[in-house]
Amino acid sequence: MNEAEITLCNQWLNDYCNVPYALLKDSIDEFSWGLEQIDIPTGFEQYTTTLEMTLLPQNQPGKKQMLANRISALLGNTSTEIQQIHQKILDFYRFRSESLHEGDGSNITDSELHELENITRVVLKKILMRCKSEYNSNSGITWNEIKSMVMNDLIVQVTSLKNSGILPA
Repeated sequence: MNEAEITLCNQWLNDYCNVPYALLKDSIDEFSWGLEQIDIPTGFEQYTTTLEMTLLPQNQPGKKQMLANRISALLGNTSTEIQQIHQKILDFYRFRSESLHEGDGSNITDSELHELENITRVVLKKILMRCKSEYNSNSGITWNEIKSMVMNDLIVQVTSLKNSGILPA
């Protein structure tokens, strides 16, 4: 990193430290634990757990489809990109399930680990920005309130994407 990039990075970190960070701390800690893993399947599982903690209600049935819908709606900018992200998350979730429940992590490559790491990082950055925005509007807001707003917004987006045929119904 050059000096300008370091300054920009430090500025970004300062903008999102303190309360916005504290609101999302559990998800950030889970992500960080994934970064520390030397075992590829374990890191992959941690990133998936981070995404579930951040975008899904607790004890939610049908996690795989719901997570793929929400991540693709959050990150995709075009119909094609939304569909590609959706399929990628479904594949990643299957890999994670095979690893976790069947002890077979052979489908998880180093490349896929890094791709899921990057997806998780971008999701966390977007949600961290949302935490900051919501906190600036209401300094008494909690993570559960923000998460509820995020999930409600994503439900609307996913419904729209399904109605327009971009995501499967």
